[in-house]
Amino acid sequence: MTFEESRFLPMKRNQHKFIG
Repeated sequence: MTFEESRFLPMKRNQHKFIG
């Protein structure tokens, strides 16, 4: 996992929570 992936991972998880 790259630094950018680690940085954007929480954002993706939050989006998934808001959508779902």
